[in-house]
Amino acid sequence: MSSIITEAYEVGFSQGIGADLISGNGTTAPQGLLTAATDSTIVTASNTAILSDEIESIYFKLPKIHRKQPQDRLGYVRWCLPLIRKAKDTANRPLLNVANDTETLMGKKVLVSPSMSSGPSAKFVFANLSQYVVRVATDSVRVQVANQVPGYAEQGTSLLYSFMRIDAKLIAPAASVSPAVFATLHA
Repeated sequence: MSSIITEAYEVGFSQGIGADLISGNGTTAPQGLLTAATDSTIVTASNTAILSDEIESIYFKLPKIHRKQPQDRLGYVRWCLPLIRKAKDTANRPLLNVANDTETLMGKKVLVSPSMSSGPSAKFVFANLSQYVVRVATDSVRVQVANQVPGYAEQGTSLLYSFMRIDAKLIAPAASVSPAVFATLHA
């Protein structure tokens, strides 16, 4: 039973916190990666295809010092994965490589976040994640059991809920060398 509850909390916390870590405003929520990232000013030409030139453009908008870091990642919305899978280089080879169930693009590991928005303002981001710091205040984690909640008490069950305080920030040594840039998919 303990492992089932632990897994439920892991999923619940990751889904709740994950949305803030992507688009949190930095004031009433942790600073989200997209909120902190610099706009590359790149907008894809189509919403049905992503071209290799567009992928290269965003890649090279990230300063070289951050492209060289082992923690570089390219994150994108889940529904854009098929578009990136179709992208080919000039020799008609796929740009997205899959080896050992790990996807890489431009030599960097690809992360997919279900919390990133889709639709006309959808974005994908390339970032040096070693510069993105997430802090969990361990003394803030609270689990509470409520036995007298209407609808639960009548069934002889309890409501189990918890709280956690978390903060995040993209550490940028200088505004001109942002460790994260994003591109916008065409509307």
